[in-house]
Amino acid sequence: MMRLVTIALVAALVLVSASLDTRAQSDAPPIKIGYAISRTGPFAPGAQVTQEPNYILWADQVNAAGGISVKGQKRRVELIGYDDRSEVETIVRTYEKLMVTDKVDLILPPWGSTANFAVAPLADKHGYPVLAPTALSMKLVDMKLANFFSMLPQPYVLMAAAADMLAANGVKTVAVIYMDDVFGLENIAAFEPAVGESVGQLSDKMPPANHSVMPVGGGFLAVNQDAFPADFAADVPKSVAQFMAIAQVPVASDAFGAKITAAAWSEKKSYAVVATQDRMINPDLERFMAERAKSETIELKGSHAIFLSHAKEVAALIERAAKAAN
Repeated sequence: MMRLVTIALVAALVLVSASLDTRAQSDAPPIKIGYAISRTGPFAPGAQVTQEPNYILWADQVNAAGGISVKGQKRRVELIGYDDRSEVETIVRTYEKLMVTDKVDLILPPWGSTANFAVAPLADKHGYPVLAPTALSMKLVDMKLANFFSMLPQPYVLMAAAADMLAANGVKTVAVIYMDDVFGLENIAAFEPAVGESVGQLSDKMPPANHSVMPVGGGFLAVNQDAFPADFAADVPKSVAQFMAIAQVPVASDAFGAKITAAAWSEKKSYAVVATQDRMINPDLERFMAERAKSETIELKGSHAIFLSHAKEVAALIERAAKAAN
């Protein structure tokens, strides 16, 4: 993911550099690059792990090297970032301000398919390229916007590849289901915080059974790899659980304290799976959140990786939710 974000940054600068004027003075104005990103709200864990830290690291490294060469002149990068609070309205309003009022030279994309779906038409209207490293939906591609570039393989490609890989490894029968939508409200052994709540507050009310989540440096947390199979994926094949332990992406510790400013389940029908043997989230907490959200709920005997150990039942719930949404 970090590589994709870096590629997106470099490619975006190639697009914009041709339009930047060369200044004679040695103290050339910076290249102003604006973006809105989720620092709070339900999108914050993803955005603060896979996206904004990479923006900041890249800008620091570029400026430490003297800036970006534009027509033979070095210009420093100035990042202008705002918290979009995981709210689509705030995302759109912020990008409108960046492009129309602030008149930044370039924009960087928000996090996730939903936010990119909202921003892409606006950016296209104002002539700003959007290179999206965290947007995954054919609905974005189908808009056929001249200035929108998806950096990820789309779902049908990934699912076809997964089916081919399983077949090549001797699997005789397999069903692959994916939901190509940008507004899913399925909570599979997941947190469902209310406005003003944080994930940390909820977890403190009904603590989980595990004690294996620990700091890994840089303000990030991860599950101890030795404890991962028992705490996260006790009911899946050991080899799969070990691979998941190695491949896990650390989560920003600040995300657990971020208070939610909007709860989609309060306005839309939601669905939930309670994993009765979950050691990462207390099953009683999962029940409490599902009841409060009035989610259509099923209970399955299994670990936090219930989507693997009970894939058929989970897929059926997601399919039911998709049909109801349509």
